[in-house]
Amino acid sequence: MSERLDVGFVPAECPGAAGTGAVRTSTLLIERLSNYHDLTVYVSSQMDASSADLPAEDRVEYVIHDKLPKLPHPLTNKIETLREESHALNQHELVHSYSSAFIPVLADLDVPTLSTINSYLPVCPKADMMYHGEQKCSGPGRVKCANCIPATALKRRQGLDEELRGGYVALGQIGFVHESLDRSWDIDAYHALSPHLVEDFGKIGFPDERIEVIPHFYDETFEVENTEGRSKPEAGRAVKLLYVGALQDIKECTCSYAV
Repeated sequence: MSERLDVGFVPAECPGAAGTGAVRTSTLLIERLSNYHDLTVYVSSQMDASSADLPAEDRVEYVIHDKLPKLPHPLTNKIETLREESHALNQHELVHSYSSAFIPVLADLDVPTLSTINSYLPVCPKADMMYHGEQKCSGPGRVKCANCIPATALKRRQGLDEELRGGYVALGQIGFVHESLDRSWDIDAYHALSPHLVEDFGKIGFPDERIEVIPHFYDETFEVENTEGRSKPEAGRAVKLLYVGALQDIKECTCSYAV
């Protein structure tokens, strides 16, 4: 392999669009990685890419499949659409997916593969690893998950529409979870954002010796300029922070279109 690799990169949704932290990080990765490698970015999403400010055009090519239908199931449509690009993906020296949703696709490739673990989706159809929304789950099971999904939805009390939509999406992801577990050893390497993910995924059957922890990098675009001339706090002095918001016990991916 040359020092500058030919990389196939699969972002979370449409890079450059408004969305989750994973979308933002995917965008930053494309910007940074394009400085060192040649990228072909494969977008498979229900979002509209025309409204996205696609990052980095120098030595970056985009293969865009956007506005995918949400029925019969949003995740299935994304996976099958990316699977149609398998021949093109196999032409790269490395394929990296920053979305946890494409392990089954990467597992079928003949080139080195890297998958980022940025959610519990590969091991939990609700993507939260909380059994009945109350305690840490020990691992998935088809009957177990089918019972847990509606039980958790009732406890969330987020409204009938949200509960029905979230339950439908999660139930449709039970098969995906078991396929991801079955194919987890066919991925060459994993990138995890925190150490606890390595432990949790390893207990369920993922090859934890292949998982490297690389936390989110610092990016100067997040820095807020001090426009009011306030002095910086002195070293050793306590800093008081005010947080205005609400705390939620469960961070659950009820809208699994952005994984």
